[in-house]
Amino acid sequence: MQTEIWTPNRRIVRPPALRCDPFGMGLAFGRPPKILGGAPPAFTPGSLAGLQLWLRADLGVTGSPVSAWADQSGVGDANRNAAQVTAGRRPAFNASNASYNNQPTVDFTAASLHYLITGTWSVALAQPATWIIVGHDPSATTDVVIDGIGAGNRHLVDRVDAANVGMYGGSIVVSGAGNWQSKGCVLAEFNGATSKLFFNNFTTATATGSAGAVSLTGLTIGAVQGAGAYFWNGPIAEIIAVSGLVSTGDKASLKAYLNARYATSIV
Repeated sequence: MQTEIWTPNRRIVRPPALRCDPFGMGLAFGRPPKILGGAPPAFTPGSLAGLQLWLRADLGVTGSPVSAWADQSGVGDANRNAAQVTAGRRPAFNASNASYNNQPTVDFTAASLHYLITGTWSVALAQPATWIIVGHDPSATTDVVIDGIGAGNRHLVDRVDAANVGMYGGSIVVSGAGNWQSKGCVLAEFNGATSKLFFNNFTTATATGSAGAVSLTGLTIGAVQGAGAYFWNGPIAEIIAVSGLVSTGDKASLKAYLNARYATSIV
């Protein structure tokens, strides 16, 4: 700020002096300080609070066909890595899927009985829990994208038919409108009697109801638990699991991230 000096006959106004910045930001003369460090890092699911599983098709995939798909959540539980020991039942790896903005996908074929499975997690995923899955299945039958590894410990998400998607957590299927025969995203909130299902929309639920209240102890990808039926018949680009319900702010960040990465149309 300027300094005023008064004498008996006049006022002298002294302009502000240059200031030396001791932190190496240069001389300042009424100038805002320089912001160090550049732009903040771009959002990825790795920054989600409560992240329990993160599978993305360009990270941690072994082989083509795929023999293993490693969890990127940082939880540190090797039993969350998915694998398939039988060569003929391994899904294909698509390094650049044009339907997904040329991002990689893991492609499952129902006729070949493709699926991946994890071990038993060191800590079960209790409800409430949120699952986000990007993929699609062009067939019209009931096909399961994820399930548990035991009959009593399940978080199942499926494409019920050509016009509906569903979820199951131990008691009853909650089903709502959603044509998952082309690229899309399901967000499933397993939360007992107030479970919610969202399809290509993170704001307004497609369906609400009771999906049961059981925990998940391990994951089957591409088939119902036991891997005996309801095989997925299409690509999967990304699977995310979070302990608890994802906040409104994190949903907005996820929506922006997925729409930019895969050219999805989540609202």
